[in-house]
Amino acid sequence: MLIIVIVVVVVVVVPVVLAAVLYVLVSGLIQGPNSPPIVAFGFVDQTGGNATIDVSSSREIDPSSLQVRLSANSSGSSTGMPPPGGSVALIVGGYTLRMFWLDEDNDRVFGTGDAFRVTGNSAPLPSSTVFSLEVSLVTSSGQMTSGVTWTST
Repeated sequence: MLIIVIVVVVVVVVPVVLAAVLYVLVSGLIQGPNSPPIVAFGFVDQTGGNATIDVSSSREIDPSSLQVRLSANSSGSSTGMPPPGGSVALIVGGYTLRMFWLDEDNDRVFGTGDAFRVTGNSAPLPSSTVFSLEVSLVTSSGQMTSGVTWTST
């Protein structure tokens, strides 16, 4: 009876322990591709002369690693992300515009549920103007750029 227990331990437990040790040693060397996140813009809501654009993202992103570009009639300007709930002023296409990051869940990271608002500088956006907004991220594993274009009413 004792010999059967010893044989079971040697045949079952020893290979399992060796496999676990091998996994621990090798798992640090095996890394899947760390692809950049995917950002998608929703419908551009133009209310009160301003544009609000909802954001969806495959994962949350540190806002300090993002660049935004705002263009009006093909003339653009780039900057880092505005502070959460704050804005940056950009001069594009001869207009001074304000871009806000609406951090809806107040977690201070960029992701699904957040939005951008683009306004004139204390005024509505100029009418009949083609605008575009791009967000880009460059990482060691690749680059992500997403954008949306709209014409103001």
